[in-house]
Amino acid sequence: MEGIIIKNISNDYVVLCKNGEYTCKPRGKFRNDKITPLVGDNVIIDPDNKYILEIKKRKNMLIRPSVANIDQAIIVSSVKEPNFSTNLLDKLLVIVTYNNIKPIICLTKLDLLNESELKEIDMYIKYYSSLGYTVVSNQDKKLIKEEKPVEGKVRILKPNGKIAYCQFKAGIIFRDFRKNIAGTFQDIT
Repeated sequence: MEGIIIKNISNDYVVLCKNGEYTCKPRGKFRNDKITPLVGDNVIIDPDNKYILEIKKRKNMLIRPSVANIDQAIIVSSVKEPNFSTNLLDKLLVIVTYNNIKPIICLTKLDLLNESELKEIDMYIKYYSSLGYTVVSNQDKKLIKEEKPVEGKVRILKPNGKIAYCQFKAGIIFRDFRKNIAGTFQDIT
């Protein structure tokens, strides 16, 4: 039975198949071949014995977070508190683009800027847009309207400093992504 790994907790892999979720262990063969299943891998499982039998070919993978087969990366960057960093954004854009993942830049906290700071950020928005990147704000609905999730596509969300894996299916579903008490994002993949 085919499925996609949606969660990894201590060598237990939750595999989403058409008829439900299965918690599976990888075969010992993978350890001998030095292959580690990753969240996002398309796999074939044995639902009776709850083993991952085969890992299909990956189209891409990231090491941090350890995810595979990503279609889009939403790079969330605040413009204030912490201040906007083109170095961090450029670094993430290079990593994502190198791995053949479509980046979407999402800027947050624009409401905290004064008039002059807003003009400066607008300059960056125009610059990144001119390079062909999609730039959105968390305050507008552009991300939902123009970048509508497509069945079977996989996105990751990259907030400042923390990473979380998101599976989008027929609408926006953030799987295994929570907001902790301090207001920062917590990776629980």
